[in-house]
Amino acid sequence: MHWLPRIPAHLELRPKEPVWHKVKPELALRLKQWTKLNGEAYRMESSVSTPYGYYNIVENTGSGYFIKILSTKTENQQSESDRMARWLNEEGIETSCVIAGFPIRISNSDYLILAYKNINGHFVKQNINELASIGTALGNLHTVIKKCKWSSLVKKTGFKRHEALINRLMDIKNGKIFHAIPDDVNDLLCNVDKDILSVLIETPQVIHGDLNYGNILIQENNGNVVFLDFEDSWSAWFSPLMDVSFVIERFSLMNSDKKSLELSKAFTKAYFSITNLSFNYDEHLGDILRAMAVRAMLLLSFIVELDSLEVYNNEWKKFYDLYHQTIARADLLKSIVNAS
Repeated sequence: MHWLPRIPAHLELRPKEPVWHKVKPELALRLKQWTKLNGEAYRMESSVSTPYGYYNIVENTGSGYFIKILSTKTENQQSESDRMARWLNEEGIETSCVIAGFPIRISNSDYLILAYKNINGHFVKQNINELASIGTALGNLHTVIKKCKWSSLVKKTGFKRHEALINRLMDIKNGKIFHAIPDDVNDLLCNVDKDILSVLIETPQVIHGDLNYGNILIQENNGNVVFLDFEDSWSAWFSPLMDVSFVIERFSLMNSDKKSLELSKAFTKAYFSITNLSFNYDEHLGDILRAMAVRAMLLLSFIVELDSLEVYNNEWKKFYDLYHQTIARADLLKSIVNAS
C-alpha cells in the first residue's frame, strides 16, 4: 500500500527545536565518502538508529546541506515528492528540492541518501504576522497545485485510499477485531458516523496533505514561506479546506481560546482572500478536524499491521485526543468559522 505515510521526522504536534550533535570521526568519514560533500557533520537527535536520520553538513563558508538517510524502500516516495516540489518551484511556489547528484543509493546496504541546500529559516512562530504569511502562501500553493499535471493519477490513488479507509471503518463497526487497535480507539471508531470521512472529499483537488509543524519553514532573510515534503501530495485528493484545517489544528489551536481565535482569523482571512473559498456552515471546521482524526487512526490501523513499533502508542493517543478536542472546543471552532 504505497499510499501509507512513513514515520514523520517530528511526532509531536509542536516539536522542540532540533538538537544537533557533532558526529564521530568514523561516521563523518563515511558521510564524506558517500555524499562527496565537505564540512563539519552534525546529526539531529532522534530515536532512529544510526546511520539513518537527518544530518547537517556545514561548510567553511557557513553554507551547507541538509541530509536525509532513509531506507531504499522510500525511494519512490522521495522521487515523487521531489518531482512535485520541483514543478511547484518552477511555478513560483517556494519549496526545497533535492540537489543535483542525489539521491544516492549505497551499494550492499539499505541506505538512500538525499541532500538539500540548507534553508536559513525557522519553524512557524505563534504570531499573527507569520500565520497570515502562511495563509497567503497556502492560498497561492492551492491555486497552482490545482493545475497539477498529475491530477488524474493523484485522484485515482486518493480515491483508492479513501475506499480502503471506508472499508476498514465499516469492518470495525461491524465487529471485526484488529488486535493492534487500542480498545478506546476501537470504541470511538465503532460509534462515529459511517459517512464521517465524506467531508474531506468535498470539491477535491490536489493539496499538500501533510502540513505538520516540521513541513513549513519561514525564511530568516525575507519572511517567505517554504513548503517541504510533498510525499503525501501524490495521494492527497481532498478538499483544500483539509490543508486549511490542518494548519489551524497544528499552528493555532495549541494556544488559549483567545489566541487561537486571533491566529486562526489572521490565517483564514489571508487564505480566503486568495482563493475565494470559505467554510460552509458553523460546524464545518469541527467536522473536518474530526474526520481528519478518524482518518489518521484508520491509517495507523494499517501501518501497525506492517510495522508494530512502540512509537505508535503515542500516535494513537495523539489522534484520539485531537478528536475529543474538537468536541471540547466546539464553540471556539464555530467562532473561527464565523470570523473567517
